[in-house]
Amino acid sequence: MLLMTACCMLCSVVMLNLLISIICDKFADVTDLSTLYMYQNQASMIAQYQRIIPKNLLKTEEKIESEMLSCRKLLLIIEQEHDASHKTTTESTQEN
Repeated sequence: MLLMTACCMLCSVVMLNLLISIICDKFADVTDLSTLYMYQNQASMIAQYQRIIPKNLLKTEEKIESEMLSCRKLLLIIEQEHDASHKTTTESTQEN
């Protein structure tokens, strides 16, 4: 009876430790991706606002095109970083 109780307590502690480690890993993944999503949302808002602003209020169309290109490049870089981080997390989870 004593051995069974000790075994149940040990299994409970191990399972609780496993649950805590899984939650910590998922929290770390979410916090890593949150900055990427923030920058992606900011870049998309800038691109949308640039499309909405009347062209007569802006100085030159060349400046608009260069800024639009820089926003598009920023979005592509953010998406590439997100894809790379997503691949590393999926590879690390597959190794486990």
